[in-house]
Amino acid sequence: MYADKFDPEGKIVRTTRLLENVAGDQDKSAASYGPTRSFGIPEPGLIVTEDIPHPDCEQREYFTNYFRALNGEEEFLVKIPEVRRVLAVMEACRESARTMRSVDFE
Repeated sequence: MYADKFDPEGKIVRTTRLLENVAGDQDKSAASYGPTRSFGIPEPGLIVTEDIPHPDCEQREYFTNYFRALNGEEEFLVKIPEVRRVLAVMEACRESARTMRSVDFE
């Protein structure tokens, strides 16, 4: 996937079959030809480009669920472990930007 701006503008790009366009008797090692040397031009239909789906939701739905869950009427849609993981990713991004190094967060 590639995205441009926060709107987002972009596309999802994927393959329909992975590595089936490479003959089985070809050496695919980096030592012989380089890591991408054995990959040929993909046949038509192998690479598919799709639009990024547009989410249809409103912030109000989150708060409606929050108060209903708080009252025991339904389960929270956003679970505490999910929130902790997102916060860990955000903190790792900040630390990585500050130190200019990769940071493990899990």
